[in-house]
Amino acid sequence: MKKVRYAIAIGAAPALGLTMPATLAAAATVHVPSKSIKKVIIPDRRACAGISVKSNHVGTGSKRLDETTFYQPPSCVTSASGLLYHQQVSLYMRIRGYLSGFKVYSHFDKHGYACNGGTRFFQSNIQRNLSKVCIAYTSQGSRRKVLYGPVCTNI
Repeated sequence: MKKVRYAIAIGAAPALGLTMPATLAAAATVHVPSKSIKKVIIPDRRACAGISVKSNHVGTGSKRLDETTFYQPPSCVTSASGLLYHQQVSLYMRIRGYLSGFKVYSHFDKHGYACNGGTRFFQSNIQRNLSKVCIAYTSQGSRRKVLYGPVCTNI
């Protein structure tokens, strides 16, 4: 049986005298697949920093709801906030993001807080390419029941 000597990298392996039968040497060759490998590109979310601001509102007086979107042009949305012009408990802020007319992001934020006589919510870490952001304040009891809004901002 003929033995073939193999060197693994450029280290001490040749000095160790690693050997294997010649019949196994042919089986140890590297095969490249004939089909092309699919590439999956994961966006670098660190590159999406909120440096621009757009806002919109709906309603008047104490029922006014302001929406503010923070984004990096042209359309990388980092965060969104809402401000209702009176204090109210038991609310969620529903955030929806759209791209080319399709809803691609949806989240409920339950961490609202009182701020200067109003009720504010702030949702960070959206980190998505969006063409429109909409918020609405909903009831905690039934998130489908919109109490204030919706208000949308085109990016």
